[in-house]
Amino acid sequence: MVMADSLLNPEPLPPPNPWPVRITIAVVVLGLVGLVVYSRFRYYGEEKLVREFMDTLVAGHYQNAYQIWNPTEAYSYQAFLEDWGETTSFGRVRSYEIVQIKPTSGVILQVPIEGGERQRNLRVRGASSGVIISVRINGLEPPARLWVETNPPRLAFPPY
Repeated sequence: MVMADSLLNPEPLPPPNPWPVRITIAVVVLGLVGLVVYSRFRYYGEEKLVREFMDTLVAGHYQNAYQIWNPTEAYSYQAFLEDWGETTSFGRVRSYEIVQIKPTSGVILQVPIEGGERQRNLRVRGASSGVIISVRINGLEPPARLWVETNPPRLAFPPY
């Protein structure tokens, strides 16, 4: 141990260690980059499915679009054409733009109301099984809203 010459002339202090500051900055930067990447690609699969569906409609391949829709048995090809064919309010799909991807907060239950024909939608808090993607078709307003079920991948109209 080296002694200082005097109280007025002390031994110089060692320089501070720069690594704690560098590591903190690196962790913060990586966290921000990770957050941006996550928010941008969080619904990549769902958006890709909607783009594939809409591109198929633009090409006029309705049978292929019906297969991409992955319908339940209750949704016939004829009903699909009434919703997405050339006789709809927006006509033949020539262009589209995805304008919003909105996660849902909860699970939707459809509860029959007395009489059997009508149903009421109830939202139950908890994990969601899909997202709602709004698509502007042929530049028309309001955008069409699509429910994209995550597992299994399926398109539908949103229940609310």
